Amino acid sequence: ASLVAPPRPRIYLTTPLANPRLSSGAAAVVSVVNFSATFESLTTELVAIAAAEGEAQRLELITEIARDTVDSKRSEDLLLSVVAQARDDGVIEDSAAYVTLQSAKSTSDQLVTRLEQKRQDLEALHKGGGPFEPVRPAAERAALVFLAALAISDMSP
Repeated sequence: ASLVAPPRPRIYLTTPLANPRLSSGAAAVVSVVNFSATFESLTTELVAIAAAEGEAQRLELITEIARDTVDSKRSEDLLLSVVAQARDDGVIEDSAAYVTLQSAKSTSDQLVTRLEQKRQDLEALHKGGGPFEPVRPAAERAALVFLAALAISDMSP
């Protein structure tokens, strides 16, 4: 059996040195990846990831609130136009106007409920000493577990 080598082979080397010194020629053709990590840097990185996710959620909530506010305004405009058109005949006698008003009222009630819930969600997202500070204890525990697992892997059997 023969071994087929790829056209551009890659070699991965590891070292216990945090920052190995390479000659300029070697440094030009290799990529050095520093995998050393500190508790503070891991915690900060994990909080930043949570912050990015929280920011996306916050922006989505703001967009939905704006969309629902526009829909609510349209519903109000529809109500006003139906009332203005049916003013002479009376809303009760005009069955189409009555159905439209009932539908608009139902839609308006749903929008008000959704808007209130989304505003509460947005407020809850920002409580607790900064919007993403509550995740810091979990990020610290995750960093601690990672560093403990890394230390265990360095132990000799």
